[in-house]
Amino acid sequence: MGNKESFSLADEMAEILNKEERSVEKISKISGVSASTIRGWVNDKKTPTLNNAQWVLSALGYRLTLEKESILKESGEKEK
Repeated sequence: MGNKESFSLADEMAEILNKEERSVEKISKISGVSASTIRGWVNDKKTPTLNNAQWVLSALGYRLTLEKESILKESGEKEK
């Protein structure tokens, strides 16, 4: 999947959807996200919201996680 320099949630979602080889309609029914919205991601016409991405990924057996990195390390400040 993508690297940190050029991460695109839409690209990542499209890659996963293509890899899973399931119909958009089936994923839509399981996730509750409209098929037109999912098609928009695959066709690079829409950007998924985090909520919609989470629902679709969960329907496919994936988990979306966000991890906070310390910005203090870059600035040279000490963490508390």
